[in-house]
Amino acid sequence: MATETLVWRQDGPNLVACCDNLPVLQSLPDQAFGLIYLDPPFNTGHRQTRQSLKTVRDPAGGRVGFSGARYSQVASGQTAYNDAFADYWDFLLPRLVEAWRVLAANGTLYYHGSSGADDSVSLILTLPPGGTAFEEREADPMESGLHNPMALDFTPIT
Repeated sequence: MATETLVWRQDGPNLVACCDNLPVLQSLPDQAFGLIYLDPPFNTGHRQTRQSLKTVRDPAGGRVGFSGARYSQVASGQTAYNDAFADYWDFLLPRLVEAWRVLAANGTLYYHGSSGADDSVSLILTLPPGGTAFEEREADPMESGLHNPMALDFTPIT
């Protein structure tokens, strides 16, 4: 999705942009969102590949579903990205700053990151101008179903 084709209005429908999020974040208005979820690459140093599967009803299929119906899975596509950054903070910092900018003053930002970056991200999110305080807590993985999320609830300093 090219940034110039992005059309989003606060009174319009929800929007999911499948692309590099930095140009999209830069095109959005200040303090427009009450909730932001960030799940950046973890900088594993490896290429990450994900295979998409389509499940189709198939009497000879190897999977059994509801009421004994049988299904097969067929590869329907593959996505990949390079998860190795020479300078991870050069990649991550502008996105954190933009997420902070578009987050409403009373908004909540969920950050799902690698455990090695969590402390640094917490510090960075306290530094942008405007002076805010936040409460940091780890979300309960059993409740959220997420691997290692960190919820940051922002409230203005009084």
